[in-house]
Amino acid sequence: MKNIAISFTPNLPELREKASILASHPPFFTVELKSFTGEMLLLYTPDGLGLHEFQGKKRRLKEVLRVDFLSARTLWRLAHDNTIKQPLARAAGIRAGFRPHIFDASAGLGQDAFILASLGCSVTLCERNPLPAALLADGMARALQSPGDIGNIVRERMQLLTGESEKVLRQECAAGRDFDTVYFDPMYPHTGSSAANKKSMRLIRGFVGDDDDSTMFMSTVEILQAERITIKRPSDAPLISEQQPHHVVRGKSCRYDIYLPRMQKM
Repeated sequence: MKNIAISFTPNLPELREKASILASHPPFFTVELKSFTGEMLLLYTPDGLGLHEFQGKKRRLKEVLRVDFLSARTLWRLAHDNTIKQPLARAAGIRAGFRPHIFDASAGLGQDAFILASLGCSVTLCERNPLPAALLADGMARALQSPGDIGNIVRERMQLLTGESEKVLRQECAAGRDFDTVYFDPMYPHTGSSAANKKSMRLIRGFVGDDDDSTMFMSTVEILQAERITIKRPSDAPLISEQQPHHVVRGKSCRYDIYLPRMQKM
């Protein structure tokens, strides 16, 4: 994991404090914005925490990534294109009258988790990489300040935990918290023009690397006897397990491999 510089603008006490708190946890460290000579950094502004890069000879600062559950795009989707018939919902096990309790083992920037929560699921998000975890935590915190539906969705149905997903899942299960579905969207080297090749995801991958322990995580989930394991993959990607999925749900640019461990043992 690379060290990640943090700064803030304008010079407001509350932004300075947020940067200092985040920088107290490796791999983050604070820098003075005016003297920073690197290419990318996390920056606190009144709009929240974002990943920024310096562009051109004049080093103009541009935000390239921020978690915003209050964006116009999110609000439009909630109003016009968010039903239990969509591939993600079906893959997660949502059906009429049933909303699974979901463990999102690779929460990333929280997009899928938020959709599932907006459909009524209780979602425990786990993210092991500090950079997306910081962006996601900030996005959730800002959403909580919203008095409308977005704030209620995050407040009532989304919980963010940080750490290795295998360890966190074991701890949650040992504490008596059962999950109907374990959802896993591993990051791995992509090629072609898939959605994961968008600049934002390339930047995240450059900081956090790939998930090369996917098979081991699958074994852990099976041992814990999850009802359903849902693995999100690009349409043409190989399986992450030698086992064939029980069934597959296909989306426009991805597929969901569904494993049913308890059925496997029957």
